[in-house]
Amino acid sequence: MAENNTETVTMKRSEVIESKIQFIDEQYDNVKSLKITDDSKDIMDASLALYSFVLPVYKTEYTQLAKLYDNNESKDQIETLTKLIHDKYFPRFEEHYKKLIAAGKVYAAKHNIKVNWGTD
Repeated sequence: MAENNTETVTMKRSEVIESKIQFIDEQYDNVKSLKITDDSKDIMDASLALYSFVLPVYKTEYTQLAKLYDNNESKDQIETLTKLIHDKYFPRFEEHYKKLIAAGKVYAAKHNIKVNWGTD
């Protein structure tokens, strides 16, 4: 919303990424401040590993990609960086994500927490 809250304005992609970075930073700090117990160790370790993996990527490559879009750079430049990000980071992201989901399923089952995992 615009400052007067009467109209919407388009955000730049770099502003969206910066907002995501701030959110990830805050959530990462929140998770780091939680007490790790024997019961929560696996899920906490997996969560912290995922946060520490994605945050630098947002701060570098995703910020660069957003700037390419904001500056109306060529489609080729955008596609090249998009492919580089995917090829370089997706396999490790998927590995971290699967570990977190697996740990989450164990934790949820142990504590009778009903979760819709989107795949069940």
